[in-house]
Amino acid sequence: MSTMKEVVGSLDPTNTYYANIILKSGRNELQFYQVDGSFSEKSRTTTISRIELQSDEKICSFCWVVPNLSQENSTRRRSKRKAASDGPVSPSLDSTPNLVVSLENSDILFISPSRGTITQRFTYSNPLFGIVSGSDDGSIWGIANSTFVVQISIFNGEETRRYTLPNKQKVRSILPIEDAQSSAQKVAIGSKGLQVVEFGRSKKAKVIDFPQKNINKEFHSIIRSSSDPNIVAAIAEDSDVISIYDLNNPEVLTLLQASSSNIESAHFMKNSSSGDGYTLVACNITTDFFSFKLSGDQAIVSPTLKVKANAGSSSNVNIAFSDIIEKEDEFIGVWYDKFEPKFTNFVLEGNSKEVNVDINYEKKNNEIVEQKRNGIAVPQSIQIKNISVKELYEKLNSSLNSEDDQETLNICHSNDNEENIKDTVKMFSKVDDQCLLKLFDIISFHVSNNPSKNSSLAVWLKWILLIHGRFIAEFPNQNENLRRLSEGLSDGMKLMPRLLTLKGRLQLLQTQISIRKNETFSDDAAEDEEQVVEVNDIHQSSNNQSSAYDEVDAEAYSVSDIANDNLAGTSDNESMDEDE
Repeated sequence: MSTMKEVVGSLDPTNTYYANIILKSGRNELQFYQVDGSFSEKSRTTTISRIELQSDEKICSFCWVVPNLSQENSTRRRSKRKAASDGPVSPSLDSTPNLVVSLENSDILFISPSRGTITQRFTYSNPLFGIVSGSDDGSIWGIANSTFVVQISIFNGEETRRYTLPNKQKVRSILPIEDAQSSAQKVAIGSKGLQVVEFGRSKKAKVIDFPQKNINKEFHSIIRSSSDPNIVAAIAEDSDVISIYDLNNPEVLTLLQASSSNIESAHFMKNSSSGDGYTLVACNITTDFFSFKLSGDQAIVSPTLKVKANAGSSSNVNIAFSDIIEKEDEFIGVWYDKFEPKFTNFVLEGNSKEVNVDINYEKKNNEIVEQKRNGIAVPQSIQIKNISVKELYEKLNSSLNSEDDQETLNICHSNDNEENIKDTVKMFSKVDDQCLLKLFDIISFHVSNNPSKNSSLAVWLKWILLIHGRFIAEFPNQNENLRRLSEGLSDGMKLMPRLLTLKGRLQLLQTQISIRKNETFSDDAAEDEEQVVEVNDIHQSSNNQSSAYDEVDAEAYSVSDIANDNLAGTSDNESMDEDE
């Protein structure tokens, strides 16, 4: 199976949520944006929820499901006796869209964007590739070992069907087909061509081959029309031709000629059928809209309309929509600025065959820049000058009222005495609320941007949250600061064990090198003296290594203690009240 790209997006079938999946070394993150009727300017840049997987939880494939709860009831009745012996059935899914993620370790995760949590986790015997939602909305289908397909219930994780493909051919994509007129299960198979395999009670499966033209590559994606489940589009890798099939009639084939072979996504429009006509949109260098009718002459259809994204004054920057979200009276084009999805509205007016969409884009600087907030910068180095609580409070209060954010940051950096910090933070309950909120705003921003940096700001943040955390949480405009702080601290805590492990190994290596340099051997020394020297060297090595580990453990405790206190401060309301 092919490796997934570093970043990929996907829209759920109800057009409510957009999932942004980031796959980088050491970072497997899923971000969710809400794109339904409440899709506002703010929601374009703010995730409603995010899930970060462990670095070893590598994603094979994913798909959306909208659970059909009537299917769950029948599943639970069938599983009642089995649950008594195997343990309880997993908690019910709700009827909102869930992203199903298949991992290389054979786990299957169900993630709810509305809850922002992993609602279910099942383990199958093999990693599943090319997973798709079943037509009954109560199951998923996947490819295992490239040679057989399985159906798995989304409510209890049990395998309900398994089909081995004829001649053990390798499969790139699958799509289960709903056929109310037949009791046999039909599955569309994408490999070097398209086949429909009908699995009945007989051991021998019935295979229907569909014609292929101008393509000698494997179909990596099969897309079902929302208006007619028997009409599908098959897309081959690195091909600019999209094949449209009628699964009820193998003789019907329509070919769509895209603008380029780099097709990011394709889907049938919701209201695409008009009589025997359909509309499909494909995203590549340009966004191609195809309006077509099915025919048996295998004619090649060119785009009816092309949509191009322009980067305004940044004419040397190429922007291409990776997906199109269909709304009632407009469209939303999805494009990426590195790993961040952006959303741009546009409308189609008139009979023009080409539409240009202007995007206000500012190219990010590739150089490493110092993190700033409103023009203030974290000092690279500063001299520690602890002053009395009274003087510290007066200086901070003055700088906060004068709106000198840089001076406020310098004062906090230069005072690291924890008792003084604690007493000073307590005194802020007597002043204007805005001073305290501004102090929290400045400090939380810089700690969340660099949570692993060992500075006095972490101590300031700890006592602000412990003493005034409940008060700060009552202000709605602080929700974004608290969310950013929580995400930053979570990322920092996950990174810290790796840094400490690396530091411990380096210190151990330095100790070993030092021991080898100090080893001296004397040819004239007696054998018993050489043994004494060897024992002493080994004993010294052990002491040095123990000292190195003690130092790492002490530093790990110090950093973890600060970070844990920060996190505890946002949730432990009773502690806040007592200190307050």
